[in-house]
Amino acid sequence: MRTKALTRYSTHSVKVDGALKALAVEGTKPKVVLFYPKLHGEGIEEAADFPPLALLAAASMIDRSRYDVRVVDLRFDNDLDDADELLRDCVCAGVSALSGHQIRSGLAAAGCVRRKAPHVPIVWGGWHPTLFPEQTAAHPLVDVVVRGQGEVTFPELLETLQNDRNLESVRGLTFRRNGSIISTEERPLADINEFPEIPYDLVDVNRYLSPNGNGGERFIYYTSSVGCPHRCGFCVISLVYKRRWFALSAERVVDEVESLVKRYGIRIIQFADSEFFVNKRRVLEICRLMVERRLGIRWRALLRSEMLSRYTEDELNLLKESGCDQLIFGVETGSQRVSEIIHKDNRVEDAIESAKRCAYMGVEGHYAFVFGFPGEKREDMMASFDLIAKLKEIDPNCLIPMYFYHPDPSTPLYAKAEEMGLSPPKDLEEWGGVDYNIKEAWAPWITDSYVDLVKRAVVFYLPAAYPADITRGTLTHMKSKMEKGWKKYLFRLLHHMAKLRVKRRFYRFPIEWRIYNLLHRRTYR
Repeated sequence: MRTKALTRYSTHSVKVDGALKALAVEGTKPKVVLFYPKLHGEGIEEAADFPPLALLAAASMIDRSRYDVRVVDLRFDNDLDDADELLRDCVCAGVSALSGHQIRSGLAAAGCVRRKAPHVPIVWGGWHPTLFPEQTAAHPLVDVVVRGQGEVTFPELLETLQNDRNLESVRGLTFRRNGSIISTEERPLADINEFPEIPYDLVDVNRYLSPNGNGGERFIYYTSSVGCPHRCGFCVISLVYKRRWFALSAERVVDEVESLVKRYGIRIIQFADSEFFVNKRRVLEICRLMVERRLGIRWRALLRSEMLSRYTEDELNLLKESGCDQLIFGVETGSQRVSEIIHKDNRVEDAIESAKRCAYMGVEGHYAFVFGFPGEKREDMMASFDLIAKLKEIDPNCLIPMYFYHPDPSTPLYAKAEEMGLSPPKDLEEWGGVDYNIKEAWAPWITDSYVDLVKRAVVFYLPAAYPADITRGTLTHMKSKMEKGWKKYLFRLLHHMAKLRVKRRFYRFPIEWRIYNLLHRRTYR
């Protein structure tokens, strides 16, 4: 039996198979077109400084001697009106999507495929389809959902479609049949060492090298591990990977990094791992090999705030010698009470110890905070301000990426968010309309006054209280502005007022913040 969604392919698949043979005779390979949708809607600048790594991973095991694989990054190539040439000889189209605008953009691409090549099956994968496979598969512009890792499932699905075999033979799929949603057996998670190298050559790598954001140096994202063993209640990664962590061997990581350096002239590597520092022995081996091979690059990674405390002074020196120049810590909160609510499973003091170690190494520390968690109280917010002040006191040049909480589907905190007024989308179309830049859409308990208070504390008063010469953020080069120029007295006054506010935890009546915003808007105009 065939799926209702793919009924037309059960008769068409023979024609496709014949077309494959005809194309082979002509010397033309059938196409597999993979779409990476836009992340944001109109009016929001698209930061396309990272290649679609998940999509490239899904394409890594497709037999390219038989198929012409095309990756379309809709952040760059968003005009699909003239897609006839792209879809000519196409035998399968894929879409990868996160929750939110990527779904809307992905549906637009799927709609184009349906109009211009109605015989082509449309396959969806990625975080959102994996979390909501049945709801995703119910949409008419979705024929099949690939759940979880796509490296093995997608090529196997491709062969199944082309040979008109039953979809139920492929593990890790969800699809429609006679009006019902069918999910096949779960595919076990695989060790990523079994997969080939990410095929960066499927995209124009020069688009992603961010030459303007890193002093003109060539920069690229690279994944050395997937998954995470921790249980943070706001994160979907532990759900998808079932709290397992799969990492490439240290030697393979350095081999592939060295290859990227030689092929593309890379000077900075950003490890795109959710948690790079899980295995200390592996991290140190990677560092040792980088030093041994004299790669001469700089590298950056994400980690939990307690991880760096496990390293001795000699090991910290090895990290620095290997090129580590920036570490991004998921601190989340300065309140131990909130840390327990969100199952962060660390101590607030760990962030302070990490800041001291970054200062010792001369490494730029980024300490990410999230505000507005369900159950957060005013005292918890103030505790986060206090912790940021301590981090800034240790290293005024550290950066504080700041986010407002938005509920990720299926996470433990999502149910709490629903109790507090979140109305979850009911279908794929509604999920595509979720705008995480509009707080009312996903966190109705976060008020405008709350947002204003957090912003004026984190991006204005705290940097003013601990002036630095950083080039990013709100108050750039403030330390220098306090020492020279006719405005130095104004900046000195701002510094002293901000220092007093931070010490007394007094952020009300923010006249300085209002004046700054007024001048900033006028300057911008």
